[in-house]
Amino acid sequence: MLIIYSKLADWDDDDPSTLPETNSKFEKTVILKHMFTLKELDDDPAAILDIKEDIREECSKLGEVTNIVLYDKEADGVVSVRFIEPEAAKHCVRVMDGRFFGGTRVEAYISDGSERFKKSNDKRAALEDLAERGFDAEDSEEEQRLNEFGTWLESSNAEVK
Repeated sequence: MLIIYSKLADWDDDDPSTLPETNSKFEKTVILKHMFTLKELDDDPAAILDIKEDIREECSKLGEVTNIVLYDKEADGVVSVRFIEPEAAKHCVRVMDGRFFGGTRVEAYISDGSERFKKSNDKRAALEDLAERGFDAEDSEEEQRLNEFGTWLESSNAEVK
């Protein structure tokens, strides 16, 4: 019993291991503005993939990128880039803010999560992400299996009791 009491007495509220994790996904997310124009996207819908690939290539030099979302309904040419580490996101802001991309000056900042940007439907974005990463035969088989299951569910006349 003496060991337990001495352990409790040693408990320190300021011990870093007892403090909550403060890294939110927003601290890891950079908003880049003026990365494209709506006219560019209207002229060439496939430009979305090229723009995302260019951004991924540049940002990956600064840290590991987990996600890129291009908001194709935003006149300000908005793209969000999520990194694994908040330090990489901060470094991205330092490097990208004020830099020129496609002839326009980029505005870069850490997201606070309050802004809501518009984009085309999420299915299209998910397909673009798959195309960007490239999916192998396993993914294709999984997709086929899920589609067959969905078809079976839709055609099933079974009633839920």
